[in-house]
Amino acid sequence: MQKNLNEEKLMQIKNKIESVRQNYVSEMENAFNSAISDIFNDNPDVNIIAWRQFAPYFNDGDPCVFGVESPIVASLKYDLVEKIGIEQIIEGSYDSFSSLEEYEECEELGQFEYYDYSYLGHILNSVIVYLEDKFGDCIVIMRRDQDPVTEDFDHD
Repeated sequence: MQKNLNEEKLMQIKNKIESVRQNYVSEMENAFNSAISDIFNDNPDVNIIAWRQFAPYFNDGDPCVFGVESPIVASLKYDLVEKIGIEQIIEGSYDSFSSLEEYEECEELGQFEYYDYSYLGHILNSVIVYLEDKFGDCIVIMRRDQDPVTEDFDHD
C-alpha cells in the first residue's frame, strides 16, 4: 500500500528552502557589491572589472560546473573596450586589429594598465550562485559608476 505524503507539509518545506535560498543569494549579492565597490573605491584609476562566467559544454570527463574564468581589473575606459573587444582584452591578445589605423585609434583612447587582483577569482567563485542567477553564461563587465554590461561569447 502506498502512503500519500502530506502535500501541505511538503509545500511548507519547499517554501522554507526557497526563503533560505533567497536570503543566501541576497547575502551573496551584498558581498559581491561590496567587493566590487571596494576595488573601485581603493583604486581611482580602475575603470573596468571583467570576467567570463559559464558552464562548459565538455570538461574531459569531469563535471561541467558553472564558474568564473579570466577576471581582469584594468584602467581602460569602456570606449576602448568596445573598440578592442572584451575577449581580446581578457586574453591579452590584440592581434585581432583589422588595420594599423584601428590599432592607432585604440592607442589614442589611452594606455591602460592591468592590476593584480589574483584573489578576485576566489571572490567571484564564492558568490557563484548569485552570479549565475543574475547574469547567466556571458562575459560580465563592471564599469565605474555605471550599470554592468554583459556580452555573449562562444565557449565551446
